[in-house]
Amino acid sequence: MLGLLVQANIEMPQYPLHCTLMYDERDLDQPLCTVNPNKVYEATIQNVEVLGDGLVFHLISPSLVEEHLRLKDRGYQSSYSAYLPHMSMTYKFDKYDTLKADFLFAGWAGRKLTFSEEQFGDK
Repeated sequence: MLGLLVQANIEMPQYPLHCTLMYDERDLDQPLCTVNPNKVYEATIQNVEVLGDGLVFHLISPSLVEEHLRLKDRGYQSSYSAYLPHMSMTYKFDKYDTLKADFLFAGWAGRKLTFSEEQFGDK
């Protein structure tokens, strides 16, 4: 399993928040192309929602989508049919946590985030 990730530029070091650019389940030893550790990707929070096994911020980000497509063009194989830019907040939650997140982050739609430090490696 390979993840190409960008770190969220948020002052919360206890939580390594990130956005996955590409999730490729093949066992790759090295990147198939250059990664861009200095590039900054901008995103806008759309909403908070459950996605798979995570509670996430869904993001609107043409630059993250563009980078995902670049990686795909360079030979990466996405394990998902569609790329949905998102930032996972937690994988351990219950219905109460979901309701609490909806309340706490109700006003976050439209908030801008930046991501950088693109890296190749395990998720």
